[in-house]
Amino acid sequence: MRILLVLASIAVIALGSSLVGPRYIKSTHGTYLRAVYCNSGSDSFMVDMTSHAKACEQWRIERRGDKISIRTVNGPIRYLRAHSDKSVDLAESAASGLLWDAYQNADGSWSFRSVHGSYLRAQPSGRVSLQSHVGADEKFTLELW
Repeated sequence: MRILLVLASIAVIALGSSLVGPRYIKSTHGTYLRAVYCNSGSDSFMVDMTSHAKACEQWRIERRGDKISIRTVNGPIRYLRAHSDKSVDLAESAASGLLWDAYQNADGSWSFRSVHGSYLRAQPSGRVSLQSHVGADEKFTLELW
């Protein structure tokens, strides 16, 4: 029993070290999650996918208990937020509605489940939304930056 507990602790530490920290979040389409800041008279923020990995594609994944938050690094700090209508945007603080469950898939990719039970989705068109199940569009690889 003691050996199983030690092995479980090692697995959690390994999982955390490969997940948290500075990351690019890359879709199965080869595109990167991007925070877009639109300063046209009002501060509005959106999320989409793009083909390159530069400053706006840099994220920091932070562990918050048994969940994670995904936040921007450049520009004003904002947190990835899921809505019940399956849309995704950025918010100013990491309140409970902005937390995600992270799951490592059998192929080594990651999927992120929102508090609404839906999964972060990167569509081939570059649109970011949520989906009720995990398919190719809901799998991501994490790269250090």
